Amino acid sequence: MRGTFYRRARIVVAVAMAAALLAPVYASAACRHWNLNGKWEFWQSNRAKLVVDLKHDLSTGALTGKAQHSGEVEIGGADIPSTWYGTLDGSLNGNKFRFEVVWEENPDLHGQGEYTGEIGPKGELEGATVDLAHPQNKATWHEWAGRRAKCLPFDPNRDIEVTRPKPFDPAPRAGTDFGGSAPATPAQKTATAKDDVDIWDGAGPPGKPFRCGSINCFLSPSDGPQPVLQYNTDGWYRLKTNKVPPGSGWVAEDHLTVK
Repeated sequence: MRGTFYRRARIVVAVAMAAALLAPVYASAACRHWNLNGKWEFWQSNRAKLVVDLKHDLSTGALTGKAQHSGEVEIGGADIPSTWYGTLDGSLNGNKFRFEVVWEENPDLHGQGEYTGEIGPKGELEGATVDLAHPQNKATWHEWAGRRAKCLPFDPNRDIEVTRPKPFDPAPRAGTDFGGSAPATPAQKTATAKDDVDIWDGAGPPGKPFRCGSINCFLSPSDGPQPVLQYNTDGWYRLKTNKVPPGSGWVAEDHLTVK
């Protein structure tokens, strides 16, 4: 009994350690694309406050907008509360972003602010800033109003990376086979078409169906089981098949019986 207890204890500890090691990796990969549109309030370590109204182009990552800075300016040896305004321009790449603010009023005095930041796994924002005209003026900042960046939902037109096949010439005739049959190994899954279904060069858009002459290349139930090479979580299987020039293609899973 004691030996069994210790073996179980070691298993529990090993599982816990594996979970702890994998958790940060999962968190960092939780979101591929963020949305920073809207109003944000940054509290700086030098007691200044920056309010920005960001316009985020979700297709390019470009950031533009307006900024309002509230802080103190040294005039005649005294720190005078002051507020000034500017325009910003920058970009978001992954979970890191950068923008510069050009102040509209008295730029020689207020300088030009550079803001860099990072989005945490839960959408929290923090970073650093420097006055490009006066590099000795630096500070850190964090979003203090409790707002969080929003993670964009999956978009196949943006998130699927398609490796397109090399051009094939001449164009094949409909129903032409390319090479011999490719039987699956006993342990390999196979998929059989439920009906006539197009074969794609990628897992859905922006990929396209292969062309066999004047029609799309397709898989039929009469073609029998095809070896499964890969599965995409959006519902596509890459099959090894002699129905298309590269020898493999993607088929939507709702048209397949997989065994």
